[in-house]
Amino acid sequence: MEQAAASDAVYETFRHNTALGARLTGVRIDHVRGDSRSVLPYLRNEYFDIVYIDGSHYYEAVKSDIEHAMRLVESGGFICGDDLEGQLHDVDEEQCVANRNSDFIRDVRTGGQYHPGVTLAVGRAFGNVSNYGGFWVARKGADGYEKVAVDALRCFAPLFLSPEEGKAFQEKMNGITPTSDVPPLLNPEFIEELGTYNIIRYRQQFYCIPHHAGPFSTAPDWLETLNGWGVIRSTLEEARAECRFLTERRAEREARRRTV
Repeated sequence: MEQAAASDAVYETFRHNTALGARLTGVRIDHVRGDSRSVLPYLRNEYFDIVYIDGSHYYEAVKSDIEHAMRLVESGGFICGDDLEGQLHDVDEEQCVANRNSDFIRDVRTGGQYHPGVTLAVGRAFGNVSNYGGFWVARKGADGYEKVAVDALRCFAPLFLSPEEGKAFQEKMNGITPTSDVPPLLNPEFIEELGTYNIIRYRQQFYCIPHHAGPFSTAPDWLETLNGWGVIRSTLEEARAECRFLTERRAEREARRRTV
């Protein structure tokens, strides 16, 4: 992993992918090249909405990344990552601890293969987290970290994937079907404006779309063109609560930035 990270070929591939993604989505991507243990200490406390961890699989490195992420993410924000094929309560913990500095092993209890360093670090830091296909997420609440309702979220494929890759990606990530008594709609429907968000109803879900994502449209594919902007909830009341929370959090963040 460290040899790959030090390779200019890998770095140039990263630069190509981020430049392409930025050009297609309109989202500016800044980066700093370096070991996370050297770079992360210089980043601002409680400043980030999301911290995504996808680096070394060894326990001490993952543990360090998680500890920094806890410091960096603001209240209500998300810490998430990759490579969690098995959670700590599901695998043989003694074997996991003994192999925490191994990249990939087969669990003696379940027979499944997983990254023990990631499993141990995530399990010790958060306990049981929301997990889908190895992608894991925890939300920073007032009283600690909490699970996220993954079955209430919908994923959009990045625009720079080919049509075939995008279809396969969405089929995998949208495999969980949310349950709701709301009848499906064929077109997005504007429900109301709340704070700095619009609440949009589409099919069996309610979308909290920020104003800066652009004007509302009734086109069936409009939500997909947003490339993942916003938050999705199963009920209108959940969507209203989320919009209030996100609006307050945005106001607090802007206030902090004005005082810096």
